[in-house]
Amino acid sequence: MSATQEAQSPRISRVSLGDIVHRSAVRWPERTALVDGDLEFSYAELDRRSNAFAHYLLAQGLPQGARIAMLCGNSAQMLTAFVGIYKSGFVWVPINTGLSVEAVRYILEHAEATHAVVDAELLAKPGLREMLDALGTRIIVCVPEGQAAPGGDTVAFLDTLKGQHGTLPAVDIQSGQLAQIMYTSGTTGQQKGVMHSHASVHAALSGNLFELGMRPSDSTLCVLPMFHCAQHAIVMTFLLAGATVVVRRAFDPGAMLATIEQRGITFLLGLPVMYGAMLAHPARPATKLSSLRLCLYVMAPMARTLLVELIEHFCPGGFALASGQTEMYPATTMFKPEQQLKRFGSYWGDSVVTNETAIMD
Repeated sequence: MSATQEAQSPRISRVSLGDIVHRSAVRWPERTALVDGDLEFSYAELDRRSNAFAHYLLAQGLPQGARIAMLCGNSAQMLTAFVGIYKSGFVWVPINTGLSVEAVRYILEHAEATHAVVDAELLAKPGLREMLDALGTRIIVCVPEGQAAPGGDTVAFLDTLKGQHGTLPAVDIQSGQLAQIMYTSGTTGQQKGVMHSHASVHAALSGNLFELGMRPSDSTLCVLPMFHCAQHAIVMTFLLAGATVVVRRAFDPGAMLATIEQRGITFLLGLPVMYGAMLAHPARPATKLSSLRLCLYVMAPMARTLLVELIEHFCPGGFALASGQTEMYPATTMFKPEQQLKRFGSYWGDSVVTNETAIMD
């Protein structure tokens, strides 16, 4: 390829998180990418919708590197929005939905966010709308289709997609360019914003793909919040693999069991307490769980008695413990199925293929 041709095709030499969905759409346009309740989107449709949101953002006259905050629970609109932010070349700033209004204000000011994508029910939280208006933050509201934005200087997310081009924007995104700022709590002081480039997150996703062996035929049920690095990393890895992501807004053991059976879910990410609740649920013995091939647990080790029961009655394919940090982007270490039941206590597995770990004085 000549230098001229390469200059005309900036995607050839870059690593960009938005390209993940686009390339999966090129390879598997009709494959189901995203399921949210009764809504189902193919890779081609997810690509088109996220492209449209990127074009909307680019039409707002924002400076390069503008920060777009997000205060949302799991939904198709949330996922479409952050993929669109990646494609626009702007910076995604997810915010924990459980934070106080004052904590949200701190993040918005510290990150210098110009816009915020916010769920309608969260926007109704006392004091939040007033705070956003006082900061001059432009508000994009996630509301169900056919429902209007709550008024004032706001726009419904779905309305931002109307009339926009569905093609990938011609934006020159560099691999080392800032892609997202994730705020994480420390033991003291204010939350710290961890800055990740497109390349740093993509490297973690590639490591996950290698370690977990995800493939296009897989499907995952996403119930942990996507504003957190753990669930976000798994979701993006599934999109990289061309697999299916089923999102749920909250954990309900009975509903989770039903969805696993109905959708033939092959992979789960959850906390030990979640797996315990599903194991103990009265519907579990009659639920067909044979589609599950791997369950990942995070945040804490699993009690041996619970793990033995889960392997026998819930997911014979095995369990793995993953750990990581927002600063490193998960996973950092992996305690794999073949290692389970052999070691217990304060053991978190081996470094994943993209990392090197050491015990330091």
